[in-house]
Amino acid sequence: MIIYLFSGSGDSSTALMYSFNQRPDTYVMDDPFYGIWLKKTGEKQAYYDEIMLRMECDDANKIHDEIEKNEKIQGNVFVKNNIDTVQYMNENRLLKYRHIFVIDDPAETIVSRIITDRSKTSADIYLEQQLRTYNWLKEKTKEDPIVIDSNGLNRDPTIALTHICEKLNLPFTDKMLSWPAGPKSIDGLWAESSYNEIHSSTGFRSISSTKRTRDTIPNHLVSLYDAALPYYEKLLTHSI
Repeated sequence: MIIYLFSGSGDSSTALMYSFNQRPDTYVMDDPFYGIWLKKTGEKQAYYDEIMLRMECDDANKIHDEIEKNEKIQGNVFVKNNIDTVQYMNENRLLKYRHIFVIDDPAETIVSRIITDRSKTSADIYLEQQLRTYNWLKEKTKEDPIVIDSNGLNRDPTIALTHICEKLNLPFTDKMLSWPAGPKSIDGLWAESSYNEIHSSTGFRSISSTKRTRDTIPNHLVSLYDAALPYYEKLLTHSI
């Protein structure tokens, strides 16, 4: 089985990747289509030159081939994908896989990640693209993709992971609840600049007792929250 995780920019997706990496029956890949996205967009992000040299940056089918080869060897493959990269995948092959969406409360995203950047739009919170991809997959496959809210995942990972495993017809194992601190061999080339916080963890992070709401968002970013919230609420109705 091939499992595709579609996420925004939060740490919960990386935590879920580390969680599945603890399973002996699952091979894990970190955003293998990122090189294609980076080359297509031309964005000069961290480790750009190294990514251009070491990742496949032209042919999505070569990446799909590698994923499917690993499935034959290992049994299961868990692929973490930033939702931005979906447009560069082979749609026909993508439809054969299982799909998980991790969604983030826009209030949490705004306060924790982009509070200092006034140029951000709701597209940078990724929820609109996640909902669009969710609806497309549901229409094409006639199945409901799995949706997990990051707050619920972090609040009670045992329950959340048990539900995910049930949906995937995989046995839950408590090995998925923790992992060693530090960098991982499965990390993408960008990990040093992006995964510092998650590298200090050994499990899912605890939820703050103070929930971030519209009232906790700076005035100049309230419109950003209002634009993203409807997409989050629609996806939340599908969460397990």
